[in-house]
Amino acid sequence: MLISFVLVVPNANEEFRNTVESVLKQNNKSNYELIVVLDRSIDDLEANDYFYSLFKKNKNVKLVFNNDRHGSSYSWNVGIDICSGDYIKFISQGDTLESDFLDRVLGAINSHKDISLDIIEYNFSFKGDQIIASKSYLEPNKVYNLKEDYEPLALTNNLLFNKLFKTDVIKKYNVRFRNQVRFDMLFFYIIYSQSKNYIYLNSKSFENIILRQVQYSNFDIVNQWTHIFNYYRRIKKYNDLHDQLKYSYYKTILHIWIWTIAKTDNKVLIRKALEFVNRKYEPKKDLFVKNNIVFKETKDLTFKELAENFSEYYRDYLKTNK
Repeated sequence: MLISFVLVVPNANEEFRNTVESVLKQNNKSNYELIVVLDRSIDDLEANDYFYSLFKKNKNVKLVFNNDRHGSSYSWNVGIDICSGDYIKFISQGDTLESDFLDRVLGAINSHKDISLDIIEYNFSFKGDQIIASKSYLEPNKVYNLKEDYEPLALTNNLLFNKLFKTDVIKKYNVRFRNQVRFDMLFFYIIYSQSKNYIYLNSKSFENIILRQVQYSNFDIVNQWTHIFNYYRRIKKYNDLHDQLKYSYYKTILHIWIWTIAKTDNKVLIRKALEFVNRKYEPKKDLFVKNNIVFKETKDLTFKELAENFSEYYRDYLKTNK
């Protein structure tokens, strides 16, 4: 079996049906399993009937009841424990896969039969008021040898949901999500450190990911970086990968995180985020801009301009939003 899709359903709104149907409508019907983890009390009879029927009608569906709310991290770990696929793919409630998702992934794997692809990243689209295509500065369809090619560490889109992870790597090194952390980037960075080969599939969008307000602390994303840095120090790779890690960190907090929070239109929250970034980045700005080898060679001109002129953006925002 190629892929284990893990879907956590924290509530009974209609979004989950779109996600489930997008998996079941794959052109390739036989090379996947869908693990549905119901992370809530079992009191919605109508929704339960839907899932019971789904389980009975589809041999490749596994159904798990948590009986109470334990959180996404706990539920993702449940999916890891019972999955049977060569790869595991976490999918968020409401997000939808293209019908040829599995075929295209299989095509990429078959094109590199002599290589174990441990992490597969792919294009996706953010779906909100408008559709926004993802963008990557990784070399399209290149297999990166992670023992000597460090670009993915710096240039990855560090979303959890636009990747497939080799199940053997996860289980061999017992990589798990930390409980009570809703979006655990540390999971990805640990798997990266133990993987051999990485590929970025550059073609039309594989998946539509809903752009929504986060359902957890907005600071969870940036607070995880302390754990990421400490992990790489612990495995004695921090010094060798310092520039790649710092580039990814600053790209996350200056660009991706601020952009995501700006979507909330919460001026108090935006101000707090900008103040946080200013404290973390401004004292290190000159060192980063002048010496970071990844930044000096970056083709991401939007991030480059933001990093070089962040203090101006910060002051302008404070002036116009007193």
